[in-house]
Parts: sequence; C-alpha cells; structure tokens
Amino acid sequence: CSRRALERLPLERFDSAIILADDASDKTATDRDSQALATLLLLRDIQMQRFKEEDASSKRASPTPTATASWAEDLVEAKHRCVVLSEILDARTRNLIADAGISDYVLSNSMVSDAIAMVAEDRNVNKILNTLFEEEGSEIYLRPASGYLPPNAELSFFDVAAILRNREAPEVLLGFRADGEHSAVVNPPDKGEKRTWAEHDMLVVLAED
Repeated sequence: CSRRALERLPLERFDSAIILADDASDKTATDRDSQALATLLLLRDIQMQRFKEEDASSKRASPTPTATASWAEDLVEAKHRCVVLSEILDARTRNLIADAGISDYVLSNSMVSDAIAMVAEDRNVNKILNTLFEEEGSEIYLRPASGYLPPNAELSFFDVAAILRNREAPEVLLGFRADGEHSAVVNPPDKGEKRTWAEHDMLVVLAED
C-alpha cells in the first residue's frame, strides 16, 4: 500500500487497525510480510505526524511549556491511541515485530496448524473451536460490570467468573477494563485477589448475543 493511498485515510481518528497479508499475491511469505511491515511503518509514521500536528494546534490555543517528545515517545503515544494488529505468515517475522515493539501481530499460519493439532489430540476441542469461530457462535463482548454485579462489590476475578458461568445463559469471563483505563486486562494473574468493582468497570466476556 502506498503512502499516498494511506494519507487519504483519516488515520488520526482510528482507534484500531488491522493489516492483512496479501493472499492473492504470488510472492513468498517473507515478501508478503515485508509488504505488511512497510504498510505498518507508513501507517505509524502518518499517525504520529498527525497526532503531533493535532497536539501542536491544541497547545497554540492554550500555550503551556512542554518538553519535546522523542520518536520513541511519539510511537508509544500512537500505540496507546490506536491499536494496530498485523497478520504475518512467516514465524521469523514475529521476532522482528516483537523486538521493534511497533505492533501486535497474529501468526495466522501457526494458528491453523495449532488448531489442527488440538483437534487431533482431543476431538472434543473441535466443538469449542466451532463455537468460537462459526457465524452463529459466541463472540467476545465488552459489557458494563453494572449489568452483572451490585455497585462496589468486593469480589475476586474467580467470584465474578462464577457469577457469569451460573447465569441462565452462561458466559465466560476473559478479563476486565477498570474505569478510566484505556486498555483491558485479559487473564489477570491475581484472579483470587478481591477488588472493588466500580459501576463503570467493563467486563470482557465470551457470550452469545
């Protein structure tokens, strides 16, 4: 994808983006990953430039002394304001993306082979995968905690998971986003520790609509 094509998009207004590998191309997996990475870097560069222009215009409206941000700080800010998920085909590209810290990624070929291996080991897993991936199956939702819990309930993650599991239409608790936070915590390590669940906390759940 060319820079000119990307610049036509309102990238500064995006809060998430997905870059897919070009399956229609006759190129190798490495070449297609290189193309996806080039698109990713262009996207991030355009976003950072527009974010800086946006911030500069707001500072002119209400001038306050601020330090000049480095490129690394600009990248961190761009990652917070817009999540980018890249599909990669070659496992070797995974290390490059992870080391650079410029994007999350999905290694799609590995996902397919992992799914086949799980089903080969235990056929019952196929029912779970069908539920997750079929059009009419369960989906992941971000839902307010107030729809499940009383205000300021003192409960652990395990406690909340049990409440969701025992509903008439059972749901699976995957994580939560605390009130005022921009990102969710999935599979938290301290599941047995009690916390106060605020009214505007959000739960990440696997459920049928």
